[in-house]
Amino acid sequence: MRYLAYLSYAVGLRLKAAGGHYFYDNKLTFADLKAYVLVKSLMSGNLDHVPVDLCKHVAPNLIKHIARIEVEPGFQQHFFYW
Repeated sequence: MRYLAYLSYAVGLRLKAAGGHYFYDNKLTFADLKAYVLVKSLMSGNLDHVPVDLCKHVAPNLIKHIARIEVEPGFQQHFFYW
C-alpha cells in the first residue's frame, strides 16, 4: 500500500510538471493509457487480496486521471468500440 501511495505522489508531480492533465506535453500518450490499464486492473476486483476501493483511499489523483482519460474522444472511439 505504501508503494501505491508513493506512486500516486510521483504521478501527481509528473502531471503537475506536464501541465496538469496528462503525463507528457499536455496530451494523451501511451504512458497515460498504461496508467489507465494499471488503475483499472487494481479496481477490478480480480486481484487477490487487493480491495476494489484501494485506489480510492490511497491514490485519489489516479482516479481523477483515469476519469479524465475516459472522456477523451479518441479514447472512447478506440477503447470502447465493443
